[in-house]
Amino acid sequence: MGAVDERKGGALFGPARPKRAVDQIVDQIEGLLRAGVLRPGDRLPSERVLAEQFDVSRNTVREALRILEFTGVLVLRRGSSGGAFIARDGQDSVVAGMVRALGAGAFGRADLARAQDMIAAIDTANPVLRVFSRALEELGETTGRSGARPGRGAA
Repeated sequence: MGAVDERKGGALFGPARPKRAVDQIVDQIEGLLRAGVLRPGDRLPSERVLAEQFDVSRNTVREALRILEFTGVLVLRRGSSGGAFIARDGQDSVVAGMVRALGAGAFGRADLARAQDMIAAIDTANPVLRVFSRALEELGETTGRSGARPGRGAA
């Protein structure tokens, strides 16, 4: 009785789509970072080399690198000594994970504000809690620069 009646014209599911190449590149780089293959300060190969290895265009690689820069995983530098470098601060990885979770709708900005208040009430002398507290502050700045506390579920 709980199944959807297909004859009523309302499809429950849409077509499955393969993951975008950009998302796959981001996932691979983050996976290598989590596995310890890439470490803070490491320099990634050039866009041209990455494009060849991922078998995508340089524009696709560039978009993935910008996403990783925005989320704090990478630092992009220009010039002769430039390139894409894994961020040195472990806090950046915390922020990156939170930005992705917020973007995926795993929690709202109101949840973020409550978590920040709870951590502050516990013990900010604890170094782990300080990292999370700073990450929450940065995430709040990233998602809403107005400074106003967001409402429940706002993204």
